[in-house]
Amino acid sequence: MKFNPSKAYRIAFLCISILAFLYSCKKEIGAYSPPSLEFILEQGYIHHDSSAKVGDTLSIKVLAKSLSEYPLLTLRFERITPIDTIHIDTGMYLPSIIMDKKIIKNVAAWEIWNITARDRNRKESNTISLKICLEESSSHGDITHIPSVTFGFQENNEFDGFYSLSHQAIYDIEEAFSIQENIHLLSFYDNTSEDEHTLSSPGANIPDGIFEGAHGVEDWGIRNTTRFILSDISEEDFDLCANDSLIYATTFAFETGKRKAKNLKAKDIYVFVSDQGNFGLFKVKSLTGNDAGSVEIEIKMK
Repeated sequence: MKFNPSKAYRIAFLCISILAFLYSCKKEIGAYSPPSLEFILEQGYIHHDSSAKVGDTLSIKVLAKSLSEYPLLTLRFERITPIDTIHIDTGMYLPSIIMDKKIIKNVAAWEIWNITARDRNRKESNTISLKICLEESSSHGDITHIPSVTFGFQENNEFDGFYSLSHQAIYDIEEAFSIQENIHLLSFYDNTSEDEHTLSSPGANIPDGIFEGAHGVEDWGIRNTTRFILSDISEEDFDLCANDSLIYATTFAFETGKRKAKNLKAKDIYVFVSDQGNFGLFKVKSLTGNDAGSVEIEIKMK
């Protein structure tokens, strides 16, 4: 095909003209005030540097407000310790928000919490901060040890599959339905999503068809959520764990965990945190079968 320079120039000119038109139509954003952010001074909430023992729960409350026509898009909590830094972002589309945050003091000598709000244009507020130091009087505490719990998957007729960390008991789906507020773990086998042998909780995104009928989890009024992280601690360290030092050293901010412990394998060790304040470790002791199979775990928790 013969190259036509005149046609090529016309096409190039047309493309440039369209781009220039689109650019000219883009709304210019003028100067405006960034969002405001402040601690709420209220009894029971900290708003300045503090100290705490391992395992203490501290609460903070913040007020973020847009001072312009642009709504808030993100509230970020950044935790810095001597060994790591994590970010917890909460998405929204609101002119203002009051948010509570609970902090469980871990084993770090200190931790700094930085909080920042961003609006739709990513304009940031001032950053507010506080530091929490570890009290020298901190000592290791006792733990709850459950040597063996066997969960049956959804087609298992021998073992039940709904567990209460507070009651330390396992239930079938009908019993669990009647005490929804106390159910924190459940088991199922999911070959469709290739998650296979799975432990999760009522608040997880459970595939359709796993729990059906009058007591199906999707119809529960209370769906507690537990989150998980696969740990790299050794089986020996888990077996030797006799106080809460290892649990506090490995626990995580709830928002950063996964909603499922999936594709379980024998000797896997998971850290878990529930939205009801339960947290700890579990080790997979054995697995059998598929949707009619079961998984046995050992739990150590606070």
